[in-house]
Amino acid sequence: MKFSKGYALPMLLVIALGAIGFGYAWWTEALVIDPQVNTGEVDVIFWNNPNEPSWGKTWRVPNWRNYGWNGWTTRDWSLSQDQKTLTITLGNYHPVTDDTDRIAFGMRNVGTIPAKLKSVTLTVSGPATLIDNIRTQGKIEYYKSDGTKLWEKSFGNWPHTTSTLPLVDLDDKLTELLAGTVLYPGDYLVFGEETEEGGSLGFALYKDAPNDVERMTISISLSFEFVQWNAP
Repeated sequence: MKFSKGYALPMLLVIALGAIGFGYAWWTEALVIDPQVNTGEVDVIFWNNPNEPSWGKTWRVPNWRNYGWNGWTTRDWSLSQDQKTLTITLGNYHPVTDDTDRIAFGMRNVGTIPAKLKSVTLTVSGPATLIDNIRTQGKIEYYKSDGTKLWEKSFGNWPHTTSTLPLVDLDDKLTELLAGTVLYPGDYLVFGEETEEGGSLGFALYKDAPNDVERMTISISLSFEFVQWNAP
């Protein structure tokens, strides 16, 4: 069969455009063919590991400091099963003292992406008389996973015992100091340094507290809410 010259050129254009279209379709499909999606995990817990970190011996697990302690206050701590809530129990306070019960502890980002602190929640249970007469103070540090300290912040006139920050305002103060802090994977937020006199979270009575608080006991629970680092 013969073709005239008048039909040959249009036919070649059709064939050429068809080839280009086929190649373009194949090329664009190859760009989007990978369906795999990797997601990150936000997971910050209260650290409770006696073996790590080797350089943070005083807060491998939550622990009480004897510095400034009167020796007769009853005190204890516990962690929730998911290690996201720390509960502190205090009792047998004696008024008209400057003694402070100090607990050291750390939080670690064990997730796979940076986590940003959104808020701190405080839950206190016990007699209102004792709750209203406890003041608090503390110092917080940020440590890299290799033990390098990046910064520290204190509140409640740390380390002096003249703090006037009421216990019931602790969550607001910590949220004010720490909200927006980004904790990178493997890094720590720490209440407690290497030394006995170093940073921690302290509780004490106001000097004018009534004598009947002596036999009272309170429970203090703290939880820190973290979200994805780029969340609003």
